This record gives sequence, C-alpha cells and structure tokens, in this order.
Amino acid sequence: MTIPAGGCLVSGQLIGGSDFLARLADVVETANEPVGQDGVKVVSTAFSQAFREQSMGFDITQIDQDQRDQVPRYIHVKDALVVVGGNTSTTPLWRGRLTSVDAWWFGEPNR
Repeated sequence: MTIPAGGCLVSGQLIGGSDFLARLADVVETANEPVGQDGVKVVSTAFSQAFREQSMGFDITQIDQDQRDQVPRYIHVKDALVVVGGNTSTTPLWRGRLTSVDAWWFGEPNR
C-alpha cells in the first residue's frame, strides 16, 4: 500500500497496532547499546519491555468496551519505503497519524 502523508510518500505493508509494537520491541531490543556492568542493556531492555506490554493492550479480548469504542488514530506500516522530495530511505517500521493521510492506493512505487 502507498500513502501520501504529511508531505512524504510511504509505501509498505500495513500491519496492526499490536504487531507494530511487538516489532518495535524487537528493533529496540537489538539496538546497539553499550552493556552495563551487570551485562544488561538497561535502556533498550526497558523500552522493549514497555513496547511488548503495550502490544498486549491491543488484544480486543482483553480491553473494555470504552477502549473498543475508541477510533483508531494511527496507521502502521512495515518494510516501509519513504520518499521525501527526491530522497528515498527505507525503514523497518513507520507510524503516521490517520489525519495526515491524504489518500492511499494499492501497489508501490518502483524501488
């Protein structure tokens, strides 16, 4: 799917919020961070754990009716190609506000 949003063009595979947060936890967990004296990556471990806990909050069977009634506010894409002006870059994950999406279409630009 390709999405023009906020002055850029984003192309990749749509994923749900839970999947996005779980993948983000994986990315953060493998971040290049110096290991502390106790052999633990303190920052990446803390962020990774927080993202994993948040990803569990997207389980529709585990949330109450008020949360179910909330309108989605973000769109999530994996393996994204981002085009801004004449510059392109790739990123494993992209998240954007739905209110910033100008249009969408199936397919992707030539990579």
